[in-house]
Amino acid sequence: MRTAAAGSAMREGAGQPSGARETNVLPPWRDAPLPTAVDPADTVASSPRHLSQLSLSSWAISRSSSRSEVQGGRSCWRRIKKYLVDPRRIFHKYFLLTLICFFIPGPYYHDGMVSAYKGPISDTMGLSNKEFSMLFAFSSLTGVFCGPAGMIIMRFGRTRMALAAGFVCALGSLFVVLGFEWNMFEVMLAGRFAFWLALYILLLVQTLLVYSLFEGPAMKLAYSLLILACRFGASVGYFVSGPLMRSLGVRGSLWLSVCLVFGAFGATVLFAYLFRGTTTAQTVRPLLGGARAQAKSFSCKAFADLARSVLGVILAMGSLYGAVFPFEVVADDMLQKDYGYSPDNAGFLLTSVPLVSLASPLVQPWLGSVPGKQLCSGATAFVVMVAAQVVLALQQPWSPMVGFALMGVGYVVAACSLWIVLPGLVRESVPAESAKEVEGLATGLCYAMLATFQFVSNYVAGVIKDDRSYQCVCAWFAALAGAGFLFVLVALGCRRPIASATRSTSSTREALPREVSGLTPSAAAADEAMDPPKASNVELSSSVLQEDYYIS
Repeated sequence: MRTAAAGSAMREGAGQPSGARETNVLPPWRDAPLPTAVDPADTVASSPRHLSQLSLSSWAISRSSSRSEVQGGRSCWRRIKKYLVDPRRIFHKYFLLTLICFFIPGPYYHDGMVSAYKGPISDTMGLSNKEFSMLFAFSSLTGVFCGPAGMIIMRFGRTRMALAAGFVCALGSLFVVLGFEWNMFEVMLAGRFAFWLALYILLLVQTLLVYSLFEGPAMKLAYSLLILACRFGASVGYFVSGPLMRSLGVRGSLWLSVCLVFGAFGATVLFAYLFRGTTTAQTVRPLLGGARAQAKSFSCKAFADLARSVLGVILAMGSLYGAVFPFEVVADDMLQKDYGYSPDNAGFLLTSVPLVSLASPLVQPWLGSVPGKQLCSGATAFVVMVAAQVVLALQQPWSPMVGFALMGVGYVVAACSLWIVLPGLVRESVPAESAKEVEGLATGLCYAMLATFQFVSNYVAGVIKDDRSYQCVCAWFAALAGAGFLFVLVALGCRRPIASATRSTSSTREALPREVSGLTPSAAAADEAMDPPKASNVELSSSVLQEDYYIS
């Protein structure tokens, strides 16, 4: 009887699809009971049913374990990712600073390689000193557009401008090398114009981002890191110019520099994604306020708000860059022709000028904590630069070693002092509600002025070299450094800080409610409670604490 019953049961089971039989027998996997012991007496009659229960229950257990592991991995990844995407996190700010620092080394490396290969490029294309200087003078003039660009960037968005400028900068470097390949000076000149126009915008965006993301000592450290990154690209370019020319040739070395400029464009893309592209940034950043929230328009009234001390710093900035960067353009050729250096040794020694700037994070704590002391540090730096050019004009065997070292020290101290003191002078001389607008204008005017001085200095240096000697060129650079010293003294004497009581407090950030009603408890909320962000007086809306907040 038991055998007949078993056969009948097996025939009934065989008459149904296996999937339907399993669905009718078992509840859903998550509600399935754990398997129990099987009676040996019922093995023959019930083995198909019990085997199905055992297999599906085991699958349910393994599926549940897999879901737990996936959820645990997802939670772990979310906890890691929040440090990259949450604007309130200190790690997020300094990771953005790292990306901002990567905007410039590639373009500066490319520019340094072009200047280091002045001799081979001029010989191949048949360029005079004046024509080669135009590659730097005419392109440097693009910085005059940065005057109003500071306010325009604050209005239309720093992220959009960084992306557009990074792409145009990469294209400009490409056409510079193509112009050299095609032996077409006009194409090369047009590429240099586009390259430097975009590079100035990148530099301006860089500066405005540091001014808005950091304050106090953190801002000084951040800007010193910007100077380090900028000069690092030029240092590497000068240092490897000789060895690369032997191994890759001039053309191969220039194509390598183009690849690095495109790599810098990749850094702008990643920055744009983290700064404005994630759901986290779009939700949290408006709650933090900042420069974009405070300066949505611009007007000509900001020009009238510029203090005389700020104008003095702007003119001093022009003198600084007019004395340093055109000097680096002609220095390699000067070492080879006037001092008999080989291309390798000339490149190595020229590296010492930007290489000193790598110590800028160590220099900035000694520049002073108030604008007056910072201006005094800048004035001292200009005196050092004048001494450096006088030493080079003597043309003694020891002149290059001493003169180049002094130029490096003078530049890093002056650059750190002037760029760090600029926002402080603006904020102490204008009401708080217009400080961001005036700060953007002053920063843009700095780049416009340094571009104008570089244009004039590059052109004058080329004319002097065609008619006179490098000793006269050094005298020209010494005169520019002396003018910078006088401009800093003017800024120091014209400081007129307004009383703090007259400043408006309307732009002060209002603290958001410390308790947000209607929050649904979740793993994300618990995680925030265990590891709160370091930003103070800022809370999240209910959408921030959702489970998938850090996923998108």
